[in-house]
Amino acid sequence: MGSPRHPGIIGRANAVHAVIQAEPTGARRRSLTLLNPTEGIIYMANPALIVVDIQREYFTPGRPFYLSDGAGSLEQARAVLGHARANGFNIVHVQHLQDGAVFNKDGEFGRFVEGFEPEAGEHRIVKSQLAAYTNPAYGPLIDGFKGEPIYVMGYGSSMCCLATIVTGASVGHRYTLIADASWARSPGGGISEDAMHRHMVAALGIHGSICQSDDVLNYRQA
Repeated sequence: MGSPRHPGIIGRANAVHAVIQAEPTGARRRSLTLLNPTEGIIYMANPALIVVDIQREYFTPGRPFYLSDGAGSLEQARAVLGHARANGFNIVHVQHLQDGAVFNKDGEFGRFVEGFEPEAGEHRIVKSQLAAYTNPAYGPLIDGFKGEPIYVMGYGSSMCCLATIVTGASVGHRYTLIADASWARSPGGGISEDAMHRHMVAALGIHGSICQSDDVLNYRQA
């Protein structure tokens, strides 16, 4: 049976502040062990999954941040999240909310994509800037995961995932981006979403590690 997860955390940055509640983890740590190398299954305890901004803004046609080629990455993210829930990962949902026309804190498009809403025992961190670290609850939460794999997926690899991973590298938090469960907006100028994402993945490999969803799906809790 897996170790208990942290209780949920709700916080907001800048104009979207809320009370920050946190409790230290009492989870036991187990060493990473390859128990079934012929099948490529790795058993370990207490990995963390950071789910960044999987919100309706990115998947509603006609919205300014719509990802026209992002559906494949969303399905990979859905598979990873289901696996993480089934195997006792510590799960953190990051949500971008602000005033204005996009990601409005009171609007429908700032809501999570169906199936990605936080469940009981999962954390929720609300921010209004690119990096999750702009919410003061986030850094201490990630401190509790040091020594265990910390995976990141979501949107986008050129914006909020990028800002969070790079900021984390400067404070001793090393992340692994799940490349095929993330995607990037086109910046225009003839650069496609796919090309932008590939370049961002290459750049993020400097500041952390890169894997694919199948790598995470092979993990089981010890």
